[in-house]
Amino acid sequence: MIVEWGKQAIMDTGVWAENHVQLFDKVLTPGGVAFDVGANIGHHSIAMSKIIGPHGRVLAFEPQETIFKILQMNIYANNCANITPLMAVIGEKPGGIELPKLDYNQINNFGAMCIENTEKPGQTSIAKITLDSLLADPKYGLERVDFIKLDVQTFELFVLQGAVKLLTQYKPAILIEISPYWMKKINNYDYREIYKFLYEHDYIILDDKLNRVHNIPKIEPSEDVKNMEWDILALHKNATLAKNVN
Repeated sequence: MIVEWGKQAIMDTGVWAENHVQLFDKVLTPGGVAFDVGANIGHHSIAMSKIIGPHGRVLAFEPQETIFKILQMNIYANNCANITPLMAVIGEKPGGIELPKLDYNQINNFGAMCIENTEKPGQTSIAKITLDSLLADPKYGLERVDFIKLDVQTFELFVLQGAVKLLTQYKPAILIEISPYWMKKINNYDYREIYKFLYEHDYIILDDKLNRVHNIPKIEPSEDVKNMEWDILALHKNATLAKNVN
């Protein structure tokens, strides 16, 4: 039995994380190219697919094989031929990585699975690739990337580190989930490294209400903030949307 976070919201309203879907309308246009990194069963991929239309593309990345199969079925069921699903972990360098062993017959929120960024010889179960590696692969033919949705349960910094060339070349908008406690606990980095990385690569940061963030939040990753998380939208300083932000 697969039970996902947001199922009730979808049943009640037909949409999950409506604020995200509204944001997609602001950063995507017909013919655009979007990456859904941490696609899960494909809700956001499908929402983006409908916005960009038949001449656009969505690359949807999901590492869990069972969830990936559901993603494929949802793509087919929603007639989204412009979505390309890829089963891989996205990180800072190519390699392999071991995924936690989960029982998909149990009720759980499998989208909250965290991965430790450690390579264990002889136990690798899935490939780890970088977003930059896609630029050099002719089968993807990437001539633009407009938007990246990044929700990978503490792997966010590693994904960014493996996308420096892509960010420099295409300057996409990036929606990123921040979870201070778990980033420190699972993969031993401070969430503020994400802010610093973005600033160093000429991005400005907006909060979930699209107000500019002028200072990096000061929250210590302790048990007291275990359940605290938030989204930020990063826009390159030369992007059209960014020029309209004070």
